[in-house]
Amino acid sequence: MFTKALRWAILPVAIAAMIVAASGQARADLYTLIDKNSQVSVNTGADGADGVRGVNAWSVNGVNQLHQQWFWFRIGDGTGEASIDTLPLLFAKASDTNSSPGDDVLNLTYGTRDGLEIDVKMSLQGTDSGLHSDLGEQLAIRHNSQSDMTIHFFQYSDFDLNGTSAGQSVILTPAGHPFRATQVGGGLAMNETVVTPSPEHWEASNFPLTRDKLDNITDLDTTLDGVTSAFGDATWAFEWDFVLAPGGSFLISKDKDISAVPAPGAVILGGLGLSLLVWMRRRVG
Repeated sequence: MFTKALRWAILPVAIAAMIVAASGQARADLYTLIDKNSQVSVNTGADGADGVRGVNAWSVNGVNQLHQQWFWFRIGDGTGEASIDTLPLLFAKASDTNSSPGDDVLNLTYGTRDGLEIDVKMSLQGTDSGLHSDLGEQLAIRHNSQSDMTIHFFQYSDFDLNGTSAGQSVILTPAGHPFRATQVGGGLAMNETVVTPSPEHWEASNFPLTRDKLDNITDLDTTLDGVTSAFGDATWAFEWDFVLAPGGSFLISKDKDISAVPAPGAVILGGLGLSLLVWMRRRVG
């Protein structure tokens, strides 16, 4: 099995060639969001230097925590999935919405005016001190054709917390609301909350198994397998299945954050302190 470094040395030329052949879109732009201790890099196409499309870096306190996060879709069945950047990029704008230097919000629109369009909004929020970073995402999928359109929409995530792919643990918690994904590795934790709506299918796995499905290497029409945990070079994915009426839209809202995992001693001391406080209050009462 190829390592990440070897795969991304081999795939860029092939991927770029397929994109050009399929859509005529050969150009990709790299956007960088910056807020305080945090920086996010977004490659809007597939011809970047490392061949990793979508969100291909999320640095917190100078350490990159992410290999890739991006979106795939399928219209109906029998066609296989495609990355959203195989659609023409109709609009892209990065903007500064707060007092901290640097653009912290990115708006993208992929699609065709008379067919499927996908809006992606990313909002980065860092901190002045400590280790914490937050990335909010809102998506709108819509179409303007004359008949119903069945859509299968996927988010794929591959975090390498604290800059390493080894020893990463992922747990998906689909029961109840909201739906959450939690990854722990290198003394850090990443939590993603699907605010609305919860996905119909999900999958925790190891690189590159889910990516190969979405790239139609091992599976043409993917339905995520429902596995809720993985360890090692762990990845995960969500799948939303829905039907869009003409002129209709489907909205997805999510939020993810990265922070330090409290030391076991701190958790124990915190629990002892809380117990002592309760005991003292009972004695006073």
